[in-house]
Amino acid sequence: MRITTYDEFQKSLQETLSKMGEGYVVAMLSDRFAVRRIGQELPEGEVLFRKALEIRAFNRMEETRWFRGDLGTQAFYCRTIRDDGLDLGKDSTEYWDETHYLDIDEQKSDPSLGIAVSTGGGRYELPLEKYGDVKVRIRNYLVYEEDACQLGIADWRLVDFEEEERGEDNA
Repeated sequence: MRITTYDEFQKSLQETLSKMGEGYVVAMLSDRFAVRRIGQELPEGEVLFRKALEIRAFNRMEETRWFRGDLGTQAFYCRTIRDDGLDLGKDSTEYWDETHYLDIDEQKSDPSLGIAVSTGGGRYELPLEKYGDVKVRIRNYLVYEEDACQLGIADWRLVDFEEEERGEDNA
């Protein structure tokens, strides 16, 4: 879907967030990176529309993504992926999940303020209660490529944030 006006953008965003109910919004703007829980206040709508390059609203079962190549085009493209009917078994040829640790300097970050500081000094908003060993789960959707005779990634989405359990050995 192509979105060209602020009103279309606001309607699409609000309908998606109200349907999803819970999950997260990741907003990559020209001047900052923000992560919010669905239901938390987002950057003002006009700011999102003017400055966002990509916005992802997601939970464990779906993701809607608004994206554009540059700020000058103003038009967003939007796609939704739902895992309805997807075989969520471990040995699936439909998808492949991976997890990546987030770059967080725990000594400089403050979860109570919702601010994470990377090891290189960058700051970003992250609404999690703890920042120890936080990972993001990414779901890659697979497609069989006839010409290459192998599986390839057709698309991917954010699924959830996870904190690795710390046992006595890695506490």
